[in-house]
Amino acid sequence: SSMLEKVKEAREYLPHNVEIWADGGINEGNIYQLNEAGADAMIMGRAVWNCDNPLESIRRFEKI
Repeated sequence: SSMLEKVKEAREYLPHNVEIWADGGINEGNIYQLNEAGADAMIMGRAVWNCDNPLESIRRFEKI
């Protein structure tokens, strides 16, 4: 939740042509909130690779 505030603040101050990327702890529970806060991209490691079917995980995240 503290990162959400940092992303919001960064989006407020940075020009819109500057991308904000989020990394660490990204999952289905917070990816939408990060997008709404202003993150342009999310780096997901464990959320994809620590599941039984990484391809299915990627497809779920793409839909979100």
